[in-house]
Amino acid sequence: MPATKYNCSQSTFYAAAHEGADRLTENLEDFTNLFPEYTLEFVQGLKARLDAADALPDQDARKLLAETIWLEVDNMRKDSAYQFGLFLSTIDRICEAALRNTTYDAAGRKYYMDAKNGDLAKVISMYSSLIPFIEENWAALSTVGKMTTAQRDEWIAKQAAYKARYEALSAAERAVKEKKDEKINANNACFDELMAYTKLAQRIYANNTVMMKYFTFASFRSEVETVKNAGLSGKITNILNKDTLKGATITILNYNKSAVTEKSGKFEITPLSMGKYTVIVTCPGYETQTFEDVKIKTGVMTRLNVKMVALPQAVGAH
Repeated sequence: MPATKYNCSQSTFYAAAHEGADRLTENLEDFTNLFPEYTLEFVQGLKARLDAADALPDQDARKLLAETIWLEVDNMRKDSAYQFGLFLSTIDRICEAALRNTTYDAAGRKYYMDAKNGDLAKVISMYSSLIPFIEENWAALSTVGKMTTAQRDEWIAKQAAYKARYEALSAAERAVKEKKDEKINANNACFDELMAYTKLAQRIYANNTVMMKYFTFASFRSEVETVKNAGLSGKITNILNKDTLKGATITILNYNKSAVTEKSGKFEITPLSMGKYTVIVTCPGYETQTFEDVKIKTGVMTRLNVKMVALPQAVGAH
């Protein structure tokens, strides 16, 4: 996975980059005088690429698919290890005690404990030893060990099924990694563009130390991380009768901030840093509501009015 070029959270980076683009717009004439390519359309393109990078998902269906397949493969791993443990008793019947350890290893025991303890890849290795071992020792396994053809075929089928799902898991995990890499690469490309015009600003304002500091990533970041009465406020009501709801909890995920409404149904959460947040609204007797990408802007109280839907057993509750 590529490393990020910015030393801050992703949401802070997007906010800081937009702040930088806004400053570029405010002082565009100074740039255009020396660098004609810096037009309003150029800045709009910068913002569009930034928004496109922001829109790329962090968590998506690919991750869920990989997690689902992993559970399948892990269950198959557990079953394979359990069945292999039982198979060792069959080896006991066909092999003299002095030769058992060597025979166990030939059958794949050296991979068994790792597979039993959660190593998915070692199950592949275990099967790679076990299936040839069964074929090479079939005469003794079938006569002395009382192993049936159906049991042999079941082992072969287990190997094929496990290999297929393991390969599917590997493919799904690669897709997740590629998606993460795509977002990081897109963010880094935006960061490079941001650094390009801040570097030009140092030339443009070589005799103006105030403006030189104004056009630095540290300055952009400081602006968006400095709380200026930014926050979230609103009212929680019943969608049917518009009654206000007391006791509703409004939680901002990953920020450790929340509020509970009083009789008025109103709430306010402040201060908040500029960025995008996930807001969850809960209230006893009502369906939980989740709001993704709620934008908080510097110096602005963002308004979020929520109309709650009563659960069937709670219809009529206020």
